[in-house]
Amino acid sequence: MKIFGKLILFVFLVMAVSPLYAQVGDLKSKVELKKLNDHLYQITTHGFFDVELIASVGPDGILLVDTGLEQTAKQLKKTLKDLNQGKLKYIINTHEHNDHTGGNKVLGREVDIIAHEKVKHELKVGYNILRELPDFALPNKTITAPMSLQFNGEEIKIIPVPGSHSDTDTIVYFTKSKIVYMGGVGHAKNFPFPDTTKGGDVKNYPDVIQKIIDAVPDDVTFIPGHGESYTKADLKEFHEMLIKTIKLVKQELKAGKKPKELQQAKILKKWDSYGQGFVKTDAWIKVITDRFTGKTKTPKKFLIEPLYHALKKNNIKGVLTEYKQLKEKHKAEYDFSENVLNLLGYHLLGQKKIDQAIEIFKFNIEEYPESYNVYDSLGEAYMIKGEKKLAIEYYQKALQINPEFENSKKMLKKLEKK
Repeated sequence: MKIFGKLILFVFLVMAVSPLYAQVGDLKSKVELKKLNDHLYQITTHGFFDVELIASVGPDGILLVDTGLEQTAKQLKKTLKDLNQGKLKYIINTHEHNDHTGGNKVLGREVDIIAHEKVKHELKVGYNILRELPDFALPNKTITAPMSLQFNGEEIKIIPVPGSHSDTDTIVYFTKSKIVYMGGVGHAKNFPFPDTTKGGDVKNYPDVIQKIIDAVPDDVTFIPGHGESYTKADLKEFHEMLIKTIKLVKQELKAGKKPKELQQAKILKKWDSYGQGFVKTDAWIKVITDRFTGKTKTPKKFLIEPLYHALKKNNIKGVLTEYKQLKEKHKAEYDFSENVLNLLGYHLLGQKKIDQAIEIFKFNIEEYPESYNVYDSLGEAYMIKGEKKLAIEYYQKALQINPEFENSKKMLKKLEKK
């Protein structure tokens, strides 16, 4: 798997098990407030990474747009209670990613949760199956067309805009306050991230952004799910960047250039300022070339689902038997990357089933003996179990394969101090 792909999987893995990371002390979490007007607040939750949220607080109670990571949900709940003793009445989930729905489990009881109709399904399948969300944490009001709420003295428009970042995206427009929350659709000063595993498509991005430009007045302020606010002028420049970069890359591909040549030639140098965020310039070239050379394919089935169900029915031996049988008979249908077993192992660690997690990580090493990451994961399991000698052994093995792997170096230093 390419570096960009590994990074995306790693981010999801950490989001999925963020309570575990907080538990072992590798992550801190806090919540900060910024008052936008007499009833709107921008809330920044600091966890594995920062997530921006919006809360409407007033005589009608509280409406919250997105809930951040589960890791920061308890602090968020306390912050909302300190703002207003009124009831949290609405949560709007702008899409299904865990950094925007992670707090549903803590905040969603006896609350109306509004989202695109696909969100409810997506929160119960794929990697999300490991989150084991109760029914009250799932959307109970779903939409495919724009809807409005009258709340705390203003009309709030919820507008579905699927197909760019994911196929579950909505934006939220606070009409009186002239604030538009963009959720995962993106920051206008960075290259965007189309999540192709969740229906995102770079080809659709310009049209979606144009739809948003047309839907709101010129004097609004946009607040993305990650990063600083921006203006409609910024969004128009972003739209122009999308059109021009996609067109240029497509032209070069048509002329016979290879993706690597385009990166080496720095054909998007003019737009390098957009590469300061999560998606770097070379990664943006890859996103475009993959889409228009047919390398962006329909994702394979999520192997995590049958393994999860096997775990519920059987012991670890049953899980490994299921894995081997699927690999023998259905290898082309499922994603058999190392990350699948790694994620399952961390799920077990989060449930304090340490010995079972160790069995999974050991099997992952048998499957991927050349991967430094699987040795690092087993080292972490032994560290949590308190077996210092074995933890050191496996962290050292990870560094033998990749001497620059920062997590293993950091953990070894921590163990040496004990």
